[in-house]
Amino acid sequence: MIDEKIVPSKPSSSDPLSASLASSAQRVRLETDSNIYDNGYCAAYVRSVGLFEYVPGTSVRVINTYGTGITPKTKLYSYSCTPTVGEWWGRVYVDANYSLYGYIGGVLVQSEAVSGKVTVGCDNHGNRV
Repeated sequence: MIDEKIVPSKPSSSDPLSASLASSAQRVRLETDSNIYDNGYCAAYVRSVGLFEYVPGTSVRVINTYGTGITPKTKLYSYSCTPTVGEWWGRVYVDANYSLYGYIGGVLVQSEAVSGKVTVGCDNHGNRV
């Protein structure tokens, strides 16, 4: 899972980043580590990367994935960008709930629903970079 220090806050209607994200679907990258269990036993350790297109608070769909597939759900939470003073860009997170699936010995197995953080780059003016 991408792990970067940031303090998320709920976006307001006046937040420039929220306004720009709400105007059209955005493409974002999600990366996660997860275990797949089979009858209570860890059957595989999976690292997955997916490219998503989402409309905040509305929908998300997979554009493509690398390695294991990712099946997303539509529950999303968007946050405003909080760049550190002096830095040119910051991060905004969108949490997505999804499940991982893959084949082990020719048998399709699926993990329990897990959560990951999608990151979007933005500058100090709230524009995507």
